[in-house]
Amino acid sequence: MSDLEEPGLHVAGRAVADYVLEPDVDQTLVPRPYLHPVRTLAGTVVTDVLPADHEWHLGAGLAIADVSGTNLWGGRSYVHGKGYVWLPDHGRIDHVVWHQHSDSALEHDLVWRDHEGASLLAEHRTITAAPSLTAATWVLTFSTRLTNVRSTPIEIRSPATNGRGDGAGYGGFFWRLPRRQSFYSHVQRSGPCGSMVRPRRRVPRSRRFLRIYPPPRPRPRRRARAHLHHHADRRAVPIASDG
Repeated sequence: MSDLEEPGLHVAGRAVADYVLEPDVDQTLVPRPYLHPVRTLAGTVVTDVLPADHEWHLGAGLAIADVSGTNLWGGRSYVHGKGYVWLPDHGRIDHVVWHQHSDSALEHDLVWRDHEGASLLAEHRTITAAPSLTAATWVLTFSTRLTNVRSTPIEIRSPATNGRGDGAGYGGFFWRLPRRQSFYSHVQRSGPCGSMVRPRRRVPRSRRFLRIYPPPRPRPRRRARAHLHHHADRRAVPIASDG
């Protein structure tokens, strides 16, 4: 496979996810590698891309609203006292080199660039697909390591830290659900591996995305939960955590 080819993940001989390596999208949407479509083993697509309400929502992947003044999320940037405004501050995340690409594992290096094209961060990313505990499900693992390549500190910010002040601390691993998929999924992990997804109730709005957040402390045992919320629910903090 060449660096220009876009690989996919398979489980039990079935295609479960395509990996878009070099998307042809506008700079304001922050071009970056992402997974789409992600599918169940039955073929149901559980990601969306370029939705009309938020065109910068690109499948499942990694995005951050503010990296030292560069928008690596897409769309408008939050400015304290002005709200969300369009600024010429959009960066991009580029593939550099493969370390592994197979039906079950994708491992490569990437570079995060600022709005002028200069390097901000080096990333090492690994994505795997594996059978789950049941024949009807499979497990997606997404791991990443970000390294500052500059001689000065890199600041990771969000609209919340930039003054919005209402819990809008989004950024990190992101998952956009299909617009018409009316369900509320609850993902619960116990121990080092294994997950379960259960339909719970209807989400009344189309703005659905995955948030992963640590549970309140203390707890008798470490657990992490992920919920699908509509956009107006700000009770969860959308960050990835091992607890």
